[in-house]
Amino acid sequence: MIDEAHNLVNRSLAYYSHTLSRDQIVKLKRSFRQLKRSIGGIPLPEFVPSALEKIFRSLQVQFDGQVTTYFVKKLDVASFQTILDKFEDDLPKYLRYLIEKSIHKPNDPVISFYYHLKEFVETATIAENSEQFSILYNTHLSEIKILCKDASQFLNNRIKNSFRSAIAISATITPFPFYRDLLGFPIEKQFMGAFLHHFLLKTGKY
Repeated sequence: MIDEAHNLVNRSLAYYSHTLSRDQIVKLKRSFRQLKRSIGGIPLPEFVPSALEKIFRSLQVQFDGQVTTYFVKKLDVASFQTILDKFEDDLPKYLRYLIEKSIHKPNDPVISFYYHLKEFVETATIAENSEQFSILYNTHLSEIKILCKDASQFLNNRIKNSFRSAIAISATITPFPFYRDLLGFPIEKQFMGAFLHHFLLKTGKY
């Protein structure tokens, strides 16, 4: 049962849209310095910031900065994947050290950044071969944004593979054809109906 189904469109678009910026990398480097000062000998994946900054430097060279935002026709996803793979190889050493030293860090910056990078790379891999995404680069912010324009395919796969049936309910699902297409319900199995309720009938679809 999907209540307030009109919100699912924006939520799904946001779920498949991710950003990675040089500012996030700078913050990670700052966290590394703080960790080394407070916990001597901690094994940190220090190659990560420098490897990512190298990619951002190449993007700054590629785009001349005459405008703020550029469409990226081909993102070097393989380089990001290589960094992520090595990050995953090194992460157990970091976690083992924390466990052995009984160190508990809420909102751990290393683990948080790992999951952020993992989500970014996974989305970039999907976007690489899909027309449902745009990849943008902001030269002023040094930020890569993967923007999902239509998540209906992913919603469709989730509905078909995870549920025997699904019901979407909304009193404000207008314009209806727009939401019908973007919610991802299998067209051949759809049933649509409108029912009386305390909202204006013309704005309510179930």
